[in-house]
Amino acid sequence: MAERDGAARTARPRPIEDRQTAPYWAAARNGELVVQWCSACDLLLHPSLPCCPWCLATDLDWHPVSGRGEVWSVCVAWAALVPGFAPPYVVADVALEEQPDVRLTANIVGPDATRTAVGRRVEVVFEDRGEGIVVPQFELVDKDA
Repeated sequence: MAERDGAARTARPRPIEDRQTAPYWAAARNGELVVQWCSACDLLLHPSLPCCPWCLATDLDWHPVSGRGEVWSVCVAWAALVPGFAPPYVVADVALEEQPDVRLTANIVGPDATRTAVGRRVEVVFEDRGEGIVVPQFELVDKDA
């Protein structure tokens, strides 16, 4: 998994890290993508929750995932809608390879980002926004599609 330099980090919004999400952000700082896992159901969960929505188990753990997935939905913003994000920028829901009903919303970054479409293969990269903030993003893997 690659790491990005975070060139536009100064004005970007800061994610909110709390007790529930701290393991997610700590793993990102180490270049690893994790999601919650219910050992009772053997299912992955995202976003993080205090209990499993299927069996109500509260003994949830954090499980590393490959960071590979497929674009489930995508939006290309051609106007300056969010401070810190110069147009065009791409926001997508990524279905994780390990369990496609688990989806992460993130930016698609890289030189081919605006060519993102539903079904394209992606892989996680980490954007360092400084001050200990590292945000998982995705890049297209199938660059010739």
